[in-house]
Amino acid sequence: MLRPDRTKMNVEVDVCPQDHGILLDKRDLEAIVGPAATADIIGIAAKSDHLTGPCPNCAAPFRAMVVNNVAARGCAACGDLWFDNGDLKSHVLEVRRRAYGERSMAARMDVMRDATSFMPSEVIAGILTDYQLEHNF
Repeated sequence: MLRPDRTKMNVEVDVCPQDHGILLDKRDLEAIVGPAATADIIGIAAKSDHLTGPCPNCAAPFRAMVVNNVAARGCAACGDLWFDNGDLKSHVLEVRRRAYGERSMAARMDVMRDATSFMPSEVIAGILTDYQLEHNF
């Protein structure tokens, strides 16, 4: 069962209590990036032929997709979007490597896991906001 978590943007998302990932429904997406970017993201899911299992909301197939260079699963039927925590951590590490250098302490997985607060809902908000800005929505 997913538990609600509120982002700094005051958007409530659903988080897996076992730390597997985060589910955003269409309303969450619209609150973060607006209706035009949400429709575009759902369109990316609709174009994907790679099915990854049922959507927990409507049971339509989730489809593998990429949002701003981050792997995700989207539902073309209801607009739900799932991000795995492993993919979010990989994204954060890549951003840190580009910012601080490949061999920096900030770019090490053990440092991120042990010493740095990892807030997946904030990472998702950043990914989606960057998507919105890069596509001029």
